[in-house]
Amino acid sequence: MNDTAFFFPQDLVTIRPQFRGKLPATAVYRVIDVPGGRRTSYLIEDVASSGRVKVPGAAYLEAHSGPVPAAAELLPPLTLGATVFAEAGHKIPAEPPYVVLGTKPNGDVKIVRLGGDGNRFWTAPRRCLREVTPAEALAALAAL
Repeated sequence: MNDTAFFFPQDLVTIRPQFRGKLPATAVYRVIDVPGGRRTSYLIEDVASSGRVKVPGAAYLEAHSGPVPAAAELLPPLTLGATVFAEAGHKIPAEPPYVVLGTKPNGDVKIVRLGGDGNRFWTAPRRCLREVTPAEALAALAAL
């Protein structure tokens, strides 16, 4: 095993067959967080199901060499103050529109319900959010 390989955030990787265990053989992952300081683990995320896995080191990973899955396409970043809807597949309620408060280095987006909800906010992966026009947001608020 050669542990000299290094992967960067947003790289597409697969887990080497001898370390895969019960994980699917065809799964493609995106590197979310890389080792730094005393940490030696990579945080990777399945591009299809958004499940996250910690991998002890680069020796457990190999660069993805096949075709890029459609789910792995990068989405444009959301601007601060953008109005978004939550898509299905995440724990956030989909009905009210949300406002973007900021983004994290790992690609997650911090959002709050439009109009406020106490001091509550959510953190969601970018792929679970869809940017909307102000007219769509007003129509959704009128329907509530």
